[in-house]
Amino acid sequence: MSGEPGVDAVNPIEHERSIMQIEWLIRHASGGRLFDAGCGVGRIAAPLSAAGIDVIAMDSDERALAMCGQQAPNATCLHGDFMRPDVPEATVDVVCCLGNTFSLLHDIGDAITAMQAWRRLLRKGGIIVIDDIPQDLWPELTCGNWASGISEEGQELVWADDDAVFALRDQPRPGQAVPDASDRRMRLWTMGALELLGRAATIGAPQHLPEAALIMFPDATG
Repeated sequence: MSGEPGVDAVNPIEHERSIMQIEWLIRHASGGRLFDAGCGVGRIAAPLSAAGIDVIAMDSDERALAMCGQQAPNATCLHGDFMRPDVPEATVDVVCCLGNTFSLLHDIGDAITAMQAWRRLLRKGGIIVIDDIPQDLWPELTCGNWASGISEEGQELVWADDDAVFALRDQPRPGQAVPDASDRRMRLWTMGALELLGRAATIGAPQHLPEAALIMFPDATG
């Protein structure tokens, strides 16, 4: 989702922003338990568990999860669907869904399901945090970037006709100018959409934390 050097599946956001997120989470999850939804190879789980935080890391990709286990040997690594985590209720202080993973919840209903499931994991006063997608990516769109078409690298970007949902194809498909079920669809969330999501999932309004490159739903337990 970014053309910045060093941004890939292992390092899905810029290094500086990654450090900001990790440092903030270490401070705010200290002494508690954190659920890393869509942990990938352990970008968050490894440094937080090394800092003594009790981390539960979950991913549906077994290979990525195995790498996470290697990088974060003190974390509890679980294979499963982070939208429906098999984790005891009211046992977690922080839920995070980072590395642009939240954008994979392109379907509004799925996003509500995930948020409600994460809320049930939280102890009283617990929080949910995601990437600051609206502040990070939306300005690029309004400046004319992210236009539909084929990049110099040969990837094709296509947008839904009536929604902020897109797909990035490694192989262009002429005549198919909108995402379909065969694409890995993603949502470019706006702050307004996140506010509506918070209301629908009864977790409250999101707050932007520019110093942490995060959006937080505070006291998501209600």
